[in-house]
Amino acid sequence: MGSVEIVLGQRTMWRILFLIFITFFFLFMLMFFYKSDVSGLEPVGDRHVPPMQQHGRGEGSSQQINCESLKSFKECSQHSDQCTVIEGEVCAAPGTTDKETLFGYCVSNVVAATYATVKMKMEPKIPTWMSSHPDYSAVCARPANSLGPLARFKSLIPPGWVQEKCVGCCVPPEPVPQKEDDSLALIVSVYNEHLSLESSMKSWKANGLLEYVQEAYLYIDGGDPEIREKIESVGKSFGFTVMNEETNLGLGKALANLMRAVKSRFVLFLEKDWQLVEPRQTVIEQLDLAKRMLFDKHNGSRADVVKFRSRLNHGHPNIHPSKTDPPQWDDDAGVNMWLTQPGWEPHLFCNGYHYKKDDFLLSNYPHRMWKCGCDYSYWCFDAGQCGWTNNPIMYNRQWWTDTFYEISQKDWNRIFEAGTYYSTEWLLPHWVVAEGDGLFRHEEVGEGDTREFY
Repeated sequence: MGSVEIVLGQRTMWRILFLIFITFFFLFMLMFFYKSDVSGLEPVGDRHVPPMQQHGRGEGSSQQINCESLKSFKECSQHSDQCTVIEGEVCAAPGTTDKETLFGYCVSNVVAATYATVKMKMEPKIPTWMSSHPDYSAVCARPANSLGPLARFKSLIPPGWVQEKCVGCCVPPEPVPQKEDDSLALIVSVYNEHLSLESSMKSWKANGLLEYVQEAYLYIDGGDPEIREKIESVGKSFGFTVMNEETNLGLGKALANLMRAVKSRFVLFLEKDWQLVEPRQTVIEQLDLAKRMLFDKHNGSRADVVKFRSRLNHGHPNIHPSKTDPPQWDDDAGVNMWLTQPGWEPHLFCNGYHYKKDDFLLSNYPHRMWKCGCDYSYWCFDAGQCGWTNNPIMYNRQWWTDTFYEISQKDWNRIFEAGTYYSTEWLLPHWVVAEGDGLFRHEEVGEGDTREFY
C-alpha cells in the first residue's frame, strides 16, 4: 500500500511541474509578441501610429484598403495583397469602337474569391467546338436595375452587376495598328482558260481592286502552250507578275508556289472566273474589315479566313440549301450526323447561306453561325459548317504557310482538288470562317458551264 502512495505522489508532482512550465512558457511568449508589436510603432506626441500611416499607402500594406475606391488598375495592383483587378470589355452596339466604354474594376480579394461566376449555359446545348462564339467565351453582365451598358468578363463580374444572356452584343475587331504591316497580295491561279480571266481582270481594274493591292501574281498552271502564251499576255497587260508553269501541278502546289512568291502579310486568292461586282468604296471597306478580322485575336470578332463570294449576286453554280440543312443540331453528336443522314453535307452550310436572304439567320441557326465583330453583314462559321473552298478567300499568308504548306505538297490532295470534299485537315481544327455580303460573282465566259448546282 505504501509503495502505491509513493508512485501516486510522484505522478502528482510531475503534473504540477509540467503545468508550471507551460504557464511560464505562455507568459514568455505573450511578452515577446507585445514587445515586437510596440517596437514597430513610432511615437507621435503621446501615442503610437503605424509607420505606414505617416508615409501613405504602400505596396503590400497591412492597412485595410477600400479597393472599390481606387482610381486605376495601377493603384489596384499596388495593393495586390488585398485587391484584385477585374477587367471587362464592352458589349458595344454594332459599329461601336469607343475605347472609353471599356470596363475595369478593382475589388477586394475576398469578393473576388467568392464571386466567381459560372459561364452561361443556354438551351439547347451548344456543341463544345463553338469556342469562338462570343456568347460562350465570356460572362456577360450589366449593372443591376439598369438597361445598360452590357459588358463581357472572362470569369468574374463586379459586385452589383447581374449576369445576363449576351445576345446581340459584340466586340468589334481592333484596327490593324499603324506600325503593323497590312499589305495585301492578289494571287490568281488559272489553267487553260483565258476568256474568263480577261473578263474578270477588267472588273478587278474597273472597281479598284488592282489599285488597292500591293502585289498581284498570276500563276499559269500548265495547259496548252498557245493558250498559256495568251494568258501570260493578258496578265502582264493588267500589271501582274506572271509565273508560267509548263506542267499542271494542281491547285495545292500552285497555291504553295504563290504563297512563297509574295511578301505581303495578307493574300486574296481568286481563280479566273470571278467578276468583281461591287463598287470601289465597298471593295475598300470589305477588304479593310477582313484584314482587321484576320489580325484580331478576340473570340467573336476574329477569323482565320474570310470568304468573298457575293451573297445576293453569287452566280452559278452553288450549293443547293437542302444539302446543308440537317434534321436537327442539338449536341456534339451532330458533328458526325452527316454519316447517317444521306445527302446531308453540313460542311457546306455556309454555301447555302447565299440563299438565306431573310434577317433572322442568327435566330434560325443559333448553333451554326454567329455575328462577327459587330458588323451585321458578316457572319462567322466553324470550319465544320464551312469547308475548304476555291471561291474568293483571304488568308494571313503566314497562317496558310504554317497550316497548309505541307499538306499542299501531296501529289493528289482532295482538300484542294475537290471543293465539296469533307476534308478532316480543314474541318477538325475548327478554324473560324467569316463570310459577309461578298464582292465576287462566279461568271464563266465562253466555257460552256451550265450546271445549276455542285
